[in-house]
Amino acid sequence: MTPTLPFFLLRSTDRFGPVPNLGNTTAAAAMTDASPFLIWRWVSNMNQRRIILFDLDRYISDPSLIFEVPYLLALAMMPFFLLKLRSNVAAQFILGVTLVTLFGVMFNPVITPLIGSMAVPWLIWRFHWLIPFALTIAFGFDAILQGVIKVLTFLPGLTRARKLLLATCRWS
Repeated sequence: MTPTLPFFLLRSTDRFGPVPNLGNTTAAAAMTDASPFLIWRWVSNMNQRRIILFDLDRYISDPSLIFEVPYLLALAMMPFFLLKLRSNVAAQFILGVTLVTLFGVMFNPVITPLIGSMAVPWLIWRFHWLIPFALTIAFGFDAILQGVIKVLTFLPGLTRARKLLLATCRWS
């Protein structure tokens, strides 16, 4: 997918040094703290714009990762779930998972490095896959359809449409 909205390109620091030559690397060199394989992997991922490195100990995911159509549609539906937050478990799940993923994991320069130290920093960008965008979009369209059904039940001239919608929507 390609980004749908323009975004600001935020330059990050590039403190990785020279790219090691992996052709003449020994096994003993790979077991040190400055592993040439680790450095090579870091350099290759910095060029793919998946994380933004502020300092050696502070980084976040690149915000351009969520500027895709499904994620933007799901994020646009988020404010409507606040109305159903107390009464609907699905709305609680969707809001909870999305907010923790975005602000607790991906875009928090304090917590993101802690999670990156447990896994690897170049996998942090994949945490945006945790956002339940398909569930969010389905739940949003379900709420829209239920609103249409409620409107059709009060209009006297639309009995055929009401019967058709009520027959196809078993939950109403």
